[in-house]
Amino acid sequence: MRKSQRSTPMKNIYVGARKDNEEATDMAKKVSILKILRLNSEQWPFMLLMVAGCVVVGISMPLFASLYADVFNTFTLHGEKFHKEVQYWTTVYMVFAVVTGAGNYVAAICACIITEKIIANIRLRAFTSIIKQTISWFDYELHTPGRLITCLARDPPLVKAAAGYRASQVLIAATALVAALFIAFTTGWKLATILMFIVPIIAGAAYKQASLMIRHQKRDAKLMDNAGQVATEAVLNLKTVQALGKEKLFLERYKKYLQEPYKEARKQAYYYATVFAVTQSVLYIMYSVAFQFGAKLIERDEMTPTAVYRVFFALSFCTTALGQASTYFQEFSRAKISIAFVYRLMSLESQVDALCPDGVRPKIDGKVTFRDVHFSYPTRPNVPILKGLNLTILPGQTVALVGGSGCGKSTLIGLLERFYLPTSGTVMIDDVDISQINVNWLRSHMGLVTQEPILFDSSIRENIAYGAPDPSKVTDDDIIQAAKTANIHEFIVQLPQGYDTSAGDRGAKLSGGQKQRIAIARAILRNPKILLLDEATSALDTESEKVVQDALDRARRGRTSIVIAHRLSTIQNADIIALIHQGRVVEKGTHEQLVALQGLYYDLIRNQ
Repeated sequence: MRKSQRSTPMKNIYVGARKDNEEATDMAKKVSILKILRLNSEQWPFMLLMVAGCVVVGISMPLFASLYADVFNTFTLHGEKFHKEVQYWTTVYMVFAVVTGAGNYVAAICACIITEKIIANIRLRAFTSIIKQTISWFDYELHTPGRLITCLARDPPLVKAAAGYRASQVLIAATALVAALFIAFTTGWKLATILMFIVPIIAGAAYKQASLMIRHQKRDAKLMDNAGQVATEAVLNLKTVQALGKEKLFLERYKKYLQEPYKEARKQAYYYATVFAVTQSVLYIMYSVAFQFGAKLIERDEMTPTAVYRVFFALSFCTTALGQASTYFQEFSRAKISIAFVYRLMSLESQVDALCPDGVRPKIDGKVTFRDVHFSYPTRPNVPILKGLNLTILPGQTVALVGGSGCGKSTLIGLLERFYLPTSGTVMIDDVDISQINVNWLRSHMGLVTQEPILFDSSIRENIAYGAPDPSKVTDDDIIQAAKTANIHEFIVQLPQGYDTSAGDRGAKLSGGQKQRIAIARAILRNPKILLLDEATSALDTESEKVVQDALDRARRGRTSIVIAHRLSTIQNADIIALIHQGRVVEKGTHEQLVALQGLYYDLIRNQ
């Protein structure tokens, strides 16, 4: 069985999550062009074509420079020979135009196809990794929705800077360098050797720029992630922001995060401008050296003027290409930091992988057992929530969990759904450790209704159908029956578009009670063996609560139900009421039994 299915001590599971930021930074140093291209290895025919196109273009540059030196001899000719030479070189240039045009076309179009496919693959793999993570993974600051959305939207396209058309230009420059060196050294090795001292200066300047860019970009990427988080929070909670009159506060906070990268960029600009200017000046220094030393070689009859021109133009074209390609390393270093976190996402293995096919698929009747369960939230490992809790719920029973705020009631539901893993102890269904059960199979037998139901921006029909294991196989009769059980059918059919009415973003077009009943219908459609109700009526007004409570009473029939409620009047008919205090079940029984006990439950009743 895969590791992702096993229960592992909590402190070991989340040690990697606490170090995500450092690992993402370290991973930036390991990101290479080849590593990026491997993400799309099935596109190897396009990669080969791109390389072929780049090689053709790269070789043509110094070859053209070499032949260009011979052109000067043409202008010393006369008569018929002059016209023949002109015709010859005209044809040669036309051939170069066709060959380089074809090479550039093939390289550019293949680079585009490859990068777009890589971007799609990166986004899919990163999103797949995100959606597989346990809920606790999202508790960390680095994994907030705003940061993750910013990451998915911003970072994958930066692959274009690392493996797109700009990368093909680097390949062209590298090919041109090899070809130019061959031509230069075979033509005049003395002059070529002198000029070669200039090339490392250009390459070194480009490398220095890239290394500095990496250091600065780490800070910029974090600041932009912070800006994305602020924007996401403001938009998702716009009603609250406007009600509190805090538009200006969020605007100022967003502006602050945007200004910091700008200030940093201004500081960096002076250095980058200096390095770029020096790099370009070095080219002219090379021209000066070439003329001076080349003239001496001509005087000694060690080289002809044509040979000097050939060496000079070959290396000149080469260094120009290197200078242009050097800007790529700035873009690549910037991209490395941004896509490093995407690589971190893709390399993560979830401890609870709902997409993993491993795990047993037993027949589930609905018996639930918590045996000596200890738990602390990973972001607060030193604050124990559960301290050896024991509780057994028989099939078909309705058990209400009560206790003070933060005592661990909702935590039990989270552990049962495997949103979180216990620090120690065992959670079982029908005497089978849930860590051995296939995650998707386990969750398909449970229906969860929370205090704030989340609806998707789609039709009411689709929102209810999401409750089924395979929504495409759900019939209209199934949806209508679930809606009737949830006391929402009559309301839906009165809408202009009926079940095809859009629920709006997060159910914004519906009231709290309506959203809650649709969520109940969605849970019922699963036909779950275990129904989990986490304060499903606590946020509703009295009238809505009565309608929803009636729907919940219908939904509980014939199912194991775990109910959490602050309003004790709503759970007095439960088969068992378990009172949790200081991480343990300290009182358990029916409402009448616990009242007669006159313990903590009795005190809760009196205080309401």
